[in-house]
Amino acid sequence: MIIRSARLLRPGIAVVLGVAGTHTRVFPTLDDTAAEKARLLDALSPEGLAILNADDPRVVRMAARSRSRVKTFGHCAGTDLRADAVSSKWPARLSLRVHTKSETQFVRTNLVGEHWVNSVLAALLAAISCGIPLEAAARGLGRVRPFMARIQPVLLPSGATILRDEANGSLDTLNAALQVLRESEAVRRVLVVSGFSDSRTNSRNRLRELGNIAARTAGLAVFIGEHGRNAVRQAVASGMKPECALSFTDLHGAARYLKSELRSGDLVLLKGRGNDHLSRVLFAQFGDIGCWKTNCRIRLVCDVCEDLRPAFDLDSELARSAAYLYGSAASLSPSPKKLNASTTTNTGTTGSINQG
Repeated sequence: MIIRSARLLRPGIAVVLGVAGTHTRVFPTLDDTAAEKARLLDALSPEGLAILNADDPRVVRMAARSRSRVKTFGHCAGTDLRADAVSSKWPARLSLRVHTKSETQFVRTNLVGEHWVNSVLAALLAAISCGIPLEAAARGLGRVRPFMARIQPVLLPSGATILRDEANGSLDTLNAALQVLRESEAVRRVLVVSGFSDSRTNSRNRLRELGNIAARTAGLAVFIGEHGRNAVRQAVASGMKPECALSFTDLHGAARYLKSELRSGDLVLLKGRGNDHLSRVLFAQFGDIGCWKTNCRIRLVCDVCEDLRPAFDLDSELARSAAYLYGSAASLSPSPKKLNASTTTNTGTTGSINQG
């Protein structure tokens, strides 16, 4: 629970970005989630600072219970830090103009998608509240790279670009990622998806919903999992050409198909639940990998798991991609450390492909 961590850390600044429909098994309603997040403010001393999103009514109401100072950010007037002129249409990155009560600053980031605006505003407001000039804070923010598997662009050997977003499979994050794909400028938009979480519908109906979405969003859709055929049928019924909607029963088959199909100019959204470990679809585009387990108890992206390590230098390949996307000064990430965890069957099977 938040309050336990907050009491341990005793933060001087607490930031609440918003209240979204995640962790719904523990917090069934948005009000339940808001109540839990509000407890973070209880750990602040009177000298502390609460930084709140003024665009979210549930977050705004948290100010009433705070005994500390409160500052707000958002798009509306009257906030301590306000954003306008927001733009993020791939291949361009997120940019925006921010206003304090006394100055204005244009901010360019390396992040992909307008859904990062609240995070950017909160970070800037925290920085200037700590005495960092707005211009310096904006300059530092411009050096921040996209976060691992959170709309993270990776250039493939084929010339296609994958937007990795497989770390979180909640419905809210799916909608944000789909907006990025839908508004992008690309030769071809490709959706690769295994499902989503935090929805009250069952898996079969979720895949049908994804079929509808794919027909409106992508030129090619690849559905992964046992109910993928339902998504294919729905995508075709919604207007997608049959040859452009495919399903695979496992990741290995999907990865092999994509390696032969993707080409320069394609923009691929890789999206699914965290426990599906879709990262392997990405890494298989660079070479052979060492893990095709059908079930895995590790609840982290595959980058940090030594079981995945391929026969090629994955770190160098990803660094080469980053150098292309962000300039030659791209730095290597720390080498992944091995995790020890029990896993179940590693079938090594290839997936069957179903069209229509």
